[in-house]
Amino acid sequence: MSDDVVITAQMLSEGKKARVTLDTEKYPAEVRYTLDGTAPVPGSDLYDGPFVVKAGTTVRAALFVAGRMEGTMTELYVDARRNVDNYYTYLNTPEVYASTDR
Repeated sequence: MSDDVVITAQMLSEGKKARVTLDTEKYPAEVRYTLDGTAPVPGSDLYDGPFVVKAGTTVRAALFVAGRMEGTMTELYVDARRNVDNYYTYLNTPEVYASTDR
């Protein structure tokens, strides 16, 4: 089993924010994360479910056991043009669904 954390981001329809999910193979797990570019430490925010960040945010996360970081820190720069899942803004625009000229 890996000690690494997987970070995924899904852009929201407005394209300026993303829903971030942190996942690990270990369960239960203490995953800590930061949004300010610093490395996670035992006092960093504890992950308890998906959260929303602005595009341009760097998310860093790591698995902690007994107050010590296990494995390596994982990092993702959340940007609408790269490193995100399911970024299909054109599907969220009303014009696509309104067009029935065939």
